[in-house]
Amino acid sequence: MLQLLRSASLSLALVLSLNNAALAFQTDPAPRDKARQEFLAQLERTIGEDAYFSRVDYAWSRKHVERGLAFVVQRPSKETPGYADELADRYAPWFTKLESIFVRDYAAPLELADNGNVPLFALAVVANEYAYKEHVDINEERGLAAARAYYSPERRFALTYREMNSLGLIHEMRPALHEMVHALQHRYSSNLASLPESPFFNEGLADYLSYHTLENPEDLEKHALDYRALELCGALMLHPRASAYVLPVKSAVACKGYADVVEAIRQQCAQQQMPLDWEFALGVFYAQAHTYMHFLHQSEHAERARKFVGLVLRGVDPPLALEQAIAPLKTLELDEGFRRYVAAVIKKQRPHFDPKAIPLPSEASAPIVRSASSGGATSRMRADPAKAARALALKDEELDERLAAALARASRGAFDAALAELEQLSSSSKEPIAARARVERERLAKFSAALETSLSKLAPNKPRVELQLDGQRVKGALVAFGGGKLTLEIGGVKRELELAQVGLTQLADLVPKPDKESSPELLKFYPYMLAGDSKWKRLTAPGSSEFKALKQDAEEFYPAHAKLGAAVLAAADIAAAPKAENPEQARALLAAIEALWSANKQLAFISKRASALNEVAAGALERLAAELGARELTHGEVTELENGALKLAYRFKSEAETQDFVFDELLRDQVWEEHRKGGDPGTFAPAVGGFKGHGDSCWRHVLEFEAPLTVRYSVRSDLREGVELSLFGFALGACADRMGASLRALNQSALVAETPNERRVAPCRGGRDGVNLGQLYRIELRHDGQHASMWIGGSQAALIENVGLRSGQVFLATLGELSLHVAELEIEGKLSAQALDGARRTWIDAQLSKLAIR
Repeated sequence: MLQLLRSASLSLALVLSLNNAALAFQTDPAPRDKARQEFLAQLERTIGEDAYFSRVDYAWSRKHVERGLAFVVQRPSKETPGYADELADRYAPWFTKLESIFVRDYAAPLELADNGNVPLFALAVVANEYAYKEHVDINEERGLAAARAYYSPERRFALTYREMNSLGLIHEMRPALHEMVHALQHRYSSNLASLPESPFFNEGLADYLSYHTLENPEDLEKHALDYRALELCGALMLHPRASAYVLPVKSAVACKGYADVVEAIRQQCAQQQMPLDWEFALGVFYAQAHTYMHFLHQSEHAERARKFVGLVLRGVDPPLALEQAIAPLKTLELDEGFRRYVAAVIKKQRPHFDPKAIPLPSEASAPIVRSASSGGATSRMRADPAKAARALALKDEELDERLAAALARASRGAFDAALAELEQLSSSSKEPIAARARVERERLAKFSAALETSLSKLAPNKPRVELQLDGQRVKGALVAFGGGKLTLEIGGVKRELELAQVGLTQLADLVPKPDKESSPELLKFYPYMLAGDSKWKRLTAPGSSEFKALKQDAEEFYPAHAKLGAAVLAAADIAAAPKAENPEQARALLAAIEALWSANKQLAFISKRASALNEVAAGALERLAAELGARELTHGEVTELENGALKLAYRFKSEAETQDFVFDELLRDQVWEEHRKGGDPGTFAPAVGGFKGHGDSCWRHVLEFEAPLTVRYSVRSDLREGVELSLFGFALGACADRMGASLRALNQSALVAETPNERRVAPCRGGRDGVNLGQLYRIELRHDGQHASMWIGGSQAALIENVGLRSGQVFLATLGELSLHVAELEIEGKLSAQALDGARRTWIDAQLSKLAIR
């Protein structure tokens, strides 16, 4: 599969900016220099506290601060004097050149204001890909592990990686330059908090400006085209069904995040019956964004492209900015020009191009994507609990946690494992840990020997004992003790127990009081102290130096380490748990995760594993979600019909029923585009009693249905007192997607079937051209899979034959000041597999939100 994800600077994580001493927009250097120094001081503190950098050796290069650049570099394993400055010297000319291009081509001619949000572009460079992934994991920057570079919005530095001793390679330079464009986009944006919500704009412009093929900063002036991206777009456009992976520019620009991107492509693939691979889809999106932005800038549309950039950075919504920038052209004309451009460049520059050489998803190889928004907006893809379990594991460098875990194992009775770990820690280079490990190893060995002696003496007498095992009380005769095992005789049957099954405090309780008094003090006090059990305070305390040392540790050291050790072992148990094969196992795993988090979230060891715990929980929830159907995932009245279809009836008798509908601004603008966009959303919304209100609004059902499909509803319209009615509309629709397609009953006057390329209208019979105020209309919208019809009062009023739409979302859209009331709604149809899957994903996300692991 062709992968084009060179960088993953998600729109939620793009908050860095860069300043340059030569800019004409900031002539007084004193405030600028002061701001840079203050920012640099804060940045140094941030890096020092970073969970990854606090563990490794790194160096700063401040040589280029006056040029608005700062670098922090992980030192190589082999000491290399001046390494950070050398790397900075290689990067700085590229960054300076790229900034000058951005200022010359956009900031200056468009008179974009420098918001001064971050006065330095700071780049952190870690040693290699492994180090990069570890940084991502430790800092829980989810979704960025596959990238080559990214921004942290809170820590305010860009991160990339490189292989040691390979300075200046093109494939390492491009990602950093790509991220710098995002910094410049933010620096000149009217929004101080983040970049525009349009990955197509953000990534397309960043790739267009940063892509180069030579080892010379001047090469950035040439705006090289990535021919791999071009060929991928060309191959897809020529394919009869895989063209679904290429979005119309209107849809691409409207996507506010990567979940929207996947959902938009998923819907196109569903219409063209093309399997969807979400990783491939995102790769295509990057390729298209790069190629499309190159097309706009390197054609007769260059001035339109520049205007588009300026409007977006001034805060205009990206889809509207595009329309204004290209007017009087339409976006469909732009798409046609893009197709001609791709074909022409391939013909001229790639005469031997073979579209069949581009590997595309196939029925056998392409996994169906987890729907990103058909069941509600979510960016979650399939969980990887196995990978997350590995992230939960105790790491070698977590010495204090390893010590706590060893003590916890000792408290449970796992002496051998605890002694082995303490032996390893006693040779650590961190002397405080090593010294403590030696002390604890000596105490544990002494206690183990004393316990062995005392209980071995008791065994021949077969004393009666009582133990708590797995929540049950067990009574029997102690008949043997030794070799790390205890043997009970219960009803004439011998049962051999591992000491870890019994636990240290129970083992110590088996020793009679006279024996304890004559044995080492450790036998009497140590088990309770080690377990953080305050029972030791109720025992008679001797005055020996050994007890005094134990007492001090019992008050200052053991309680905290008992809690930490228990948390470490609980995390290890979760990590080692097998994949849930049934709902019972899934629920047990979720209970363990919830218990661990609620009791230990304040521990740094646990809090920094929140992401991994979420992923393991998501895996268990996926197993539970597999059992859920429409009855569990919706709040309407569900009736099973023939051929796998169902009926969802809403009488709006409870608040719960309203939860199955979500406000959709994009769909609203799509439905009412010919009238007006972005009007007052008003008050029309679902509530107990039905949909009521007025305004420019649109609510869609959270699930997606396939034809044959019938939607029944009742609607009444009324004038609002004191309001002059000029324009109004009510549409109930089906088969809606994000590409401009929908089937809808408009008022009581017409049936409309619309696609991006065609709009068909069938007026209702009898010359209906409006509504009678106060009259209740009972309407049906039917789609038998081929023909669509509108029925009013039981009679067919309009018909459109050979409707190409097959599936999509049901929605209710209002326009204007008319007061409307929809008291009931019924939907009959078959849920698409993606819709059901999307609803399950939404349920999973809701459960994860309840867990509140963050």
